[in-house]
Amino acid sequence: MRLLREPLLHFFLLGSAIFAAHALLSGEAPRPDRVVVTRGRIDSLAAQFAATRGRPPDAAERDALVQSWVREEILCREATRLGLDREDTVIRDRLRQKMEFVSGSGESPEARDARYREIARRYEVTIEGEAAGAGDR
Repeated sequence: MRLLREPLLHFFLLGSAIFAAHALLSGEAPRPDRVVVTRGRIDSLAAQFAATRGRPPDAAERDALVQSWVREEILCREATRLGLDREDTVIRDRLRQKMEFVSGSGESPEARDARYREIARRYEVTIEGEAAGAGDR
């Protein structure tokens, strides 16, 4: 009966209940094999088209924009599933550029460096073979 008074047990049971409630109330879990094209995505594609062409797309062009985005989404997901995004310097460089843009737009270099240090604290870095000399190979 002492186990029933243990705070860790209470914490575990409460956490499990919250997790179960969230799973039940949040509806359908996202499926990796399902591509959803939202109204917002279609509007964004149309806005990009209008910005480059100076006019909104007609119905056929809008359909082509959506189909092109769906093709890109499917191929990107499959490439990621196959691990084609790993160890690719071009992709890594683009992701780094996007992260620097998102996390540091409008900030001073000092503020960007401080934000990087804050993010970097979440990672454990191990550098293997750092002390190995050229003759050790």
